[in-house]
Amino acid sequence: MDAFLTGVSEAESSSWSVSPNPADNFINIRIDDANVASYQGVIINGNGESIERFELTELSTKIELVDYLPGIYILQIM
Repeated sequence: MDAFLTGVSEAESSSWSVSPNPADNFINIRIDDANVASYQGVIINGNGESIERFELTELSTKIELVDYLPGIYILQIM
């Protein structure tokens, strides 16, 4: 089964971007900030449960979605 990251607008700010959207098997998170170590990410399912947490320690991070059930997920970057 494929998971699709949908339900979020094309996320982009002055310090990070997420692509592709909608997503199928993965997402790429790109950080354009020299202080990369200060970011953490959480993927939240449609029930509001945190299903994956990760550190953003590189300028570009690939998150695999192949094990996710089809649905709407929220990506929170803090």
